[in-house]
Amino acid sequence: MMASSKAARACMLALSALVVAHAAKRAISKSSANTLAEIMVDFMQREIGFFNSTLPGENNRFHLWNNLEPSDALHYGEVALVLCGIKPCVLIGFNYVNDEDDHRMRPWRRSLLNNLADQYKSEVWDRWCETHHQSHHVMSRLKIQRISQIVSTDTARFDCTYCAYLDPLPDIVRQTFLDHSLGLPVGWRRVSDSQVAKALGYPCLVELDDAEDWLEVAWLDANWKWVRSHNRISELVVKSNSSQADEPILVTTFWIKQHDSRRSKELFVRARQATKGIMDLKYLERPPR
Repeated sequence: MMASSKAARACMLALSALVVAHAAKRAISKSSANTLAEIMVDFMQREIGFFNSTLPGENNRFHLWNNLEPSDALHYGEVALVLCGIKPCVLIGFNYVNDEDDHRMRPWRRSLLNNLADQYKSEVWDRWCETHHQSHHVMSRLKIQRISQIVSTDTARFDCTYCAYLDPLPDIVRQTFLDHSLGLPVGWRRVSDSQVAKALGYPCLVELDDAEDWLEVAWLDANWKWVRSHNRISELVVKSNSSQADEPILVTTFWIKQHDSRRSKELFVRARQATKGIMDLKYLERPPR
């Protein structure tokens, strides 16, 4: 009887230990998720502070260079997608895309954009990484390199840009943006649109053409919304429960063929699940305007 009682007690102790261990594991997992969410909020706040101090509303360079809304310049959403394993990399930079600009202005703008990208890396990225290097295990794998050559496709040009990724460097990212031995002429690289799409984690892997079966896809973060107010980001970004909120923050946008719609939505479901607690992703798909 005594032996049986001891065995029962040992069994109860073992069961209690398993319950405690399971609860601890769940607590650690929940804590890690919350930490990553907090890390990304800190990143967004650092971006907002940088843009508001660097790009005064009266001289809003994003409207001059990219025709972007200020809130569309935030990179935090795509960085979160890289940290969660959805995107192979994210490009961090401030390209100007208007090929009709006076050619005399292009060297001036390129110089300013280079300086802006370097300043962003120093004041936002480097300080954020230094602060959170040990806050979450995935942060120690986050790396960034400058794209030292101009990478060009039939439809886009990537210049004045950094490339961020999780170590080890994915082959497709190296081959597309960071293989500096392939530039002809010196300083330029030519790659296909489909290669760039694959490197950026987009589901459309065909070349762009003039066909009419294209769809525009946007992922939006409903955790945060923005209102127009003096073109300053700090006044644009508000919590989603604000009565002033206008529309969610744009996380990423890309083009797909209509037959890629199912694959695009499957990728979105994975992304939404992976970033749960960090972002509240919404999916938008529409014909080009």
